[in-house]
Amino acid sequence: MDRKKMKTRLQTLIGSSLKFNTVIPELEPLTLWTLPMDEYETVIQCLVDMYDQKKPISVSSLITACKTAGDFNYIAEWENTVKDCVQLITHTERVKAVVDDIILELVRELLIVHANNISEAARDSHSDVDKLTDVLEDVVMSIRNKRSAGDGNDSDEAVTAFEQSIIDFKAGKELPFIPSGIKELDYIFKGFGNSELVTIGARTGVGKTALVTGIGLNMARKGVRVGIVSLEMDGQSMMKRLTQQYCGVDIDYLMANDDLTAEDELLFVNSMRAVKALPMSLICPKNMQVSNIKNICRRMSHSDSVDIIFVDYLQKMQAKAHSREGEIAVASEAMRLMAKELGIPIVQLVQLNRTAEDNTPTLAHIRESGSAEQDSQKVLLIDRARSNEDIQDCAIIVAKNRSGRVGRAEISFHGAACQFTSKVRIVEADVPRP
Repeated sequence: MDRKKMKTRLQTLIGSSLKFNTVIPELEPLTLWTLPMDEYETVIQCLVDMYDQKKPISVSSLITACKTAGDFNYIAEWENTVKDCVQLITHTERVKAVVDDIILELVRELLIVHANNISEAARDSHSDVDKLTDVLEDVVMSIRNKRSAGDGNDSDEAVTAFEQSIIDFKAGKELPFIPSGIKELDYIFKGFGNSELVTIGARTGVGKTALVTGIGLNMARKGVRVGIVSLEMDGQSMMKRLTQQYCGVDIDYLMANDDLTAEDELLFVNSMRAVKALPMSLICPKNMQVSNIKNICRRMSHSDSVDIIFVDYLQKMQAKAHSREGEIAVASEAMRLMAKELGIPIVQLVQLNRTAEDNTPTLAHIRESGSAEQDSQKVLLIDRARSNEDIQDCAIIVAKNRSGRVGRAEISFHGAACQFTSKVRIVEADVPRP
């Protein structure tokens, strides 16, 4: 790749990052390399730093960051560089491929630099096996170190993070997990932990969406910033559902039966305004490609600083694969990596297969692929019979929990509010210890 082509590709990456901030994490591998043009290296490093610090990113803010970060002599180059990049963008799915191409070219150039040393050592009649091996290992390690320089000592970081979480907990600042707000469920699994992928499964029409919107409301009322990505319902339907759960008024049912009073209408409208004021971000995308869902999750984390994201639901996602099972596997793996990248819980809903009808749901009933169960730290299954009863006994089964207990939480479903709630008292489930 010649210098002109390298320059164009770097400009394309920067332009794409300014237009779609959510692709910036894909640029991070470039920060481990020395790029042939200093100004581009500085611009990319500033983009990654600003994204990590959740600062607003625009042409002007990026130019300011570059001026602060660099040598005064290069200010003009950086400013011109940023402005030249604005018009050059690529499809978000292409960004990672462009980064990989640049790194591949840098590896090739590094090999060329070391080629003389390798040739000299090979021609040296006094070289032995150990010397030749050392030369080759130096070349390989120089490349490996470039690719893994961002990896720290995970054990040190884990101990530090755990100690800090205990300090924060004792000080009453925050819990190392987010409770669901349903006492019986939290009694078993405590809540949703950072970087965890949690799967919630149920048969069609049993209440997957109702459970997560209810849990989301419980959290938002306590100040937790909640993100909901609905691939099944539109925004108006989701707001109706949230409001119905908030106030317990099923406005569609009352309207259909010509039983809507002025008091009910006022309560519903006021409740909708109250829901809108809660720290909740709701997105109902039309593009259901996995890459787009990833970008939405990143944007929610970066722009809205959400503490947890619910994705409804996994089988609606679209990915390039040779089979439907392959698509689900790609989507689930993407959500697992998103939870790890963003450092927050991501809760994905899945549909159980037909064999779960009239049976107690199990992990084996997760539809089309076992990858969702394998990727998840926790799996919850809803056990509820379809019924028109106003208040119905049901359960949430904690079928998998890598960090603690499993068991069955006996709860209630309120039909009028379309909501799962705690019972009057906690029913202690039969909870085997791992």
